[in-house]
Formats: sequence, structure tokens, C-alpha cells
Amino acid sequence: MTHRNIIAILLLAAFSFSIAAPVSAQSIAVLGEVKANGKVFLEATGGQWLSAPATYPLLQNTGIRTDDGSASLHFKDGSRIDISKNALAVIDGSSGQYTVHMSKGTLAFNIAPGASLFVQTASATVSVNMKNSVVQKVSLEKSGRVLGVISATDKGTEVRSISGRIAIEVTPTETKLISSGEGIFVDAGSTYKVYNTQALTSDKTDDGSKKGGSDGTSGSSGETLTAGIIGGVFLATAGIMSLDVWRGSGRRIASPSAP
Repeated sequence: MTHRNIIAILLLAAFSFSIAAPVSAQSIAVLGEVKANGKVFLEATGGQWLSAPATYPLLQNTGIRTDDGSASLHFKDGSRIDISKNALAVIDGSSGQYTVHMSKGTLAFNIAPGASLFVQTASATVSVNMKNSVVQKVSLEKSGRVLGVISATDKGTEVRSISGRIAIEVTPTETKLISSGEGIFVDAGSTYKVYNTQALTSDKTDDGSKKGGSDGTSGSSGETLTAGIIGGVFLATAGIMSLDVWRGSGRRIASPSAP
């Protein structure tokens, strides 16, 4: 084989790799869909923020920003996350295992049995149904939905459990566990306070079963229950956040493509 032929083969291989790499990078799973209400924006590959349509596929590593609007994330397994106005977050993960990096704002979640949620803010790490977590060690038999609210501000992170157990990592060596009707506030210095609050689903036990033989029911996806909780939570937390945008330096691939 001549020197010229070797160079030609190497050039062909390099060109083929440059074509294949972008295709591989775009092989991103669809987690569900985003339903936007009001001024909601999705981050494009180049970093531009594009106005979100009313309904759009939710892909891995999607940046979401809400101004005077809100976004509902509907996952394939029936889990749901609602993001309040004036929020900034990145949604990632895989089917049944969801990750949210939340810079600011409030989100309410309704996580299906068997699914898990990991939320990271500037001052705390929150986990729901994570394998090998404190929640799993305390009660492996629990299989009901977990509902709660997380608010991130420049002063700290507040977590409230509406139904189910939630683990909050306040420092690398300390994790607190809260149950239905409890809340915790973690400030920027990792100082925390656990308190009692009124659970919005008082007829539910931590495993999602009914108390006292209540006849109330909810659909398999929890849509009706979540809608009521989201409305109440957003009213209760409205106006408490006015924050500077905190963002990481990593690049993200989001749902829409920039023109």
C-alpha cells in the first residue's frame, strides 16, 4: 500500500467519524412531553432560549425557563412535575429515573411507584425513591406515589412532603428524612430546620393508601390529585421568589433546535 493510499484511508475515516459523531449525540431519549402555559422557554443546542409551543417532546438534558408562565412535565410512566413561574431548571435522566438541576423557582412533583427523582439545588440534594437511599432502607415495602414541593431561592432550599417519604442531603455526610406533613428548610450554609406543615392530602398514608376507608379515588396517573395540589402549592408559594439566575457552565442539548 502506497503512502498516498494510506493518507486517503485516514482522511476517509476522519470524515466518517465527523459525520457519525453528531448523529450519535442526537440519539436522545424522549422522557415524555412538556405542556407550556404562558411565557415558557426551552434551551436550544446553541444556548439560545426559544419560546416553547403549547406541547413539545421532553428530551433528556432539556433546559426550561419560565417567566410569567408555568410548565407541566408529563412522563411516560405517569409521573408529573409542575414548574412555577420565574423558574430555571434542567431536566435529565432516563425512563423511570429523573434528574432535575434547579437553579431557582418552585416545582411540585407526583412520582409514580417504581420511579425515582433526584433534584439538586445550590444548597441541598433531594431524592425520592432513589435506590440505596435512606428512604429505601427505612421502608422497602412502600410502593405508593410520592408527592411534594421543592422551592429554591438565593437564601436556601425548602422541601415539603405532601405524601410519602423524601430524603434531603443537607451535607455530604448528613441526610434528613421527612414524611407526609413535614417540611425542611436548608440555608446556603447548610444550616437546616425541620418543621410540621399541613399535608394537602391528609387522607393519604405514606404509601399512598387511603386512611379510614375513604371513598375518594384518583386515576392511575394521579392527574386529578396532582392538579389540585399544584394549584394550592403555587398559590401558597406565589411571590416568595425573586432571584438572580444561577447557571452551570456545561453545555446542554435541549428539545428545540436553533434555526
